[in-house]
Amino acid sequence: MAGCVPGCTCRAKLRMTLPTCPVCLGARSQFFISDNAYEVFSCSDCGTVYVYPLPSTDDARALYSDVYDNATTSYFIKPDKMMRRSRHRVRLLQRYVGGGRFLDVGCSGGFMVEAAREAGFAAAGIDLDRPSIDYARRHYPANEFHCGTVEDLAATAPDPFDLVYTSEVIEHVPQVGSARGVRPDAGSATGRLEAWDQIDLPQDRRDCRLSTG
Repeated sequence: MAGCVPGCTCRAKLRMTLPTCPVCLGARSQFFISDNAYEVFSCSDCGTVYVYPLPSTDDARALYSDVYDNATTSYFIKPDKMMRRSRHRVRLLQRYVGGGRFLDVGCSGGFMVEAAREAGFAAAGIDLDRPSIDYARRHYPANEFHCGTVEDLAATAPDPFDLVYTSEVIEHVPQVGSARGVRPDAGSATGRLEAWDQIDLPQDRRDCRLSTG
């Protein structure tokens, strides 16, 4: 914890009052591991492994600042492949929602947003990483992109979205239900959360092991 010194008992005291699971809200959690100066707990009810306490909002923004070296690594070196994958995923999603307002939470370079626009959606994306959003705005200017959290967008969005999509993001957000601010019944579509084989702290806030829907 901030300001602690070697031998500090702050974290030990935290364990005396075990946290509530952020996924199932169960009260039966136990200490799991300590890694990279963060405490990790395991929920005895649903199996979710999660960080507690969470990094502050400012710390979280710093963690996701320029993740991809000014949009020059990872997804950004294979845009054609990303677009092919995104178009395929949009076709699958249209089985559930044929059109309307689309939001990609954690949109990275905007590939999925552009694919949704091509399919007829009014598409938007949001991400904490400023260089990723700048890339998306340059390459896919017909779409709407926001730099911030989904909670920020929920406070300003005039209407709920018809389809909220997210991929490889849920383990990074502090609250699983965050998307409900932009679509009240978010999470109602059939889905499955599989277990991760690793957790990278503190960027990954949880390792989900639940089936939903």
